[in-house]
Amino acid sequence: SWAVPNPEGGYRVYAKGASEIILARVVNTFQAGKEVKIDDDEVATITDTVISKFANMAMRTIGLAYKDVDTIDSDEVDPSMQNTDGSPAFSMETGLTLLGIVGIEDPLRPEVAP
Repeated sequence: SWAVPNPEGGYRVYAKGASEIILARVVNTFQAGKEVKIDDDEVATITDTVISKFANMAMRTIGLAYKDVDTIDSDEVDPSMQNTDGSPAFSMETGLTLLGIVGIEDPLRPEVAP
């Protein structure tokens, strides 16, 4: 993730990553120019209608999200949210607003055996 200064003060932290990981960390979606709370039903719908559709087309999915913060505290962690390696997630990478999910082609490199 990376932080960009907001002209009005504070920062906007952008996060990207595996769609399932990002989706687990969002609390809002961005719709029609505003943040809208997201619930478990909508998360399930996004998983079924977006992520699964891309996966069925052999595409890798990437989630894009952001969070506005007043200050950057790169050491603050959220013990209730874990990274894939089991370490606690940084607080600025939780409570995100989902911008979208994209599908990318990720072909095997020639040196990778089938």
